[in-house]
Amino acid sequence: VQAAIMDALARIRAAGKAPDASLAPLLAERLGDARDRRAATLALTSMGAKAIPTIARVAGDREATLGARAAAIRALGGLDEADAYDQIFRHVESRNLDIRAAAHLALWRAGIVAPSDLAADVVDGARDMMRNAVEASLDVIALGGLDDPLLESSLNQRIEMLTTRAIRAAGLLKPRPPGGRARLGGLFGNQRDRRYALSLADDLLPKDLKPVLAALTSADRKAEEAKLTAFISQPQREAEDWLGHILSDARWATDWIQSLALNAVARLAPEESYNLTDRLKSPGPALSNVIETLDAARRGEQTMALSTIEKVLILKNADLFHLVPDEDLAEIASHMDSLYLDPDEVVIRQGDVGDELYILVSGGVRVEIDGADRGAMPEGAVFGDLAALDPEPRAATIITTEPSHALVLSNEHLMGLFESNVEIAAGVISTLVRRLRNAEGMS
Repeated sequence: VQAAIMDALARIRAAGKAPDASLAPLLAERLGDARDRRAATLALTSMGAKAIPTIARVAGDREATLGARAAAIRALGGLDEADAYDQIFRHVESRNLDIRAAAHLALWRAGIVAPSDLAADVVDGARDMMRNAVEASLDVIALGGLDDPLLESSLNQRIEMLTTRAIRAAGLLKPRPPGGRARLGGLFGNQRDRRYALSLADDLLPKDLKPVLAALTSADRKAEEAKLTAFISQPQREAEDWLGHILSDARWATDWIQSLALNAVARLAPEESYNLTDRLKSPGPALSNVIETLDAARRGEQTMALSTIEKVLILKNADLFHLVPDEDLAEIASHMDSLYLDPDEVVIRQGDVGDELYILVSGGVRVEIDGADRGAMPEGAVFGDLAALDPEPRAATIITTEPSHALVLSNEHLMGLFESNVEIAAGVISTLVRRLRNAEGMS
């Protein structure tokens, strides 16, 4: 059975469609595997109406992973079948925010307008998501004095996502203009995209949410604090209270946001962070990493391993990844290994076929091409990135000049991340396009 699944997926990747509708149950199982999810989704979509019952079962299976359920909803949205849309509408009231958002997005992409009997529920969903965005915004305001750029950056990215989700949910009640879905992302972008997105949002949002959107997208949110606080009918809190809220009962807080919150608590009040770690239930991988680091510190142990947060800070400064959202950088970080090198050690050799990229964390390296010294590379430099994207003979030799530490990411892991996370692929592609344009401008 496993061989049949892998053979089908290989043919799907090559042909872009499933060869046999009878494989639907096997392909539905592959929605649970991040590496195969995109191919399996495309294949199931190509099967048409016959695949709807199988896909719908995965979408409604609470024992399945959130990634698998969201992928199933996307597959239903791509079928262009009334029965498939009916199945998606079952999830617009889901208690899980990510599943609800996946349903809204699938219907938005398909241009479907919600039936009148669901109008009240759809608007309630939009208000709920806007409340989440407001909570996150008040967090940013309250935590502004912590001097934690990574936490602030990640919260702002979450606010943008939640605000976009709220507008998209409300938009299900009206026909949308072509291209409207993509342009909503301009709410927090350049002035031209921002004007279009705000105009679109003004047409889609209920009247009571329009001033809230104006406050969320204001250049000075601090000045809008009273309006935002009034919207969620919540008294003002101190920074420590907001951090505790993120870790305990903020439904919108992801594993990554929670890990940053706990890290902030550890800097403000180490003893309180130790107490919190004992009470946190079912932490995700990023939060677990912070807990392990704090537990080691409490035992007086020192470790050379970089934490996920430290890796993300390094990735944010790497040109190749600087357009990738923070939360997705955390996913990349989880696949990166540390490499410790002695002086005069060859990291990559010109002519060798390689498939790994390196980020120099500390130390130094020099570059040789055809035996000629081409200078040194600074800490934070990325090298070998083209080979990680497309394995080929190395164009240069890289040699350490002192004891050095590098992070390594293989082609296998990078391609897997591209397949499972479109935001990572989009960020890297945008950087490569910018490089190409710059190179063409210089030629």
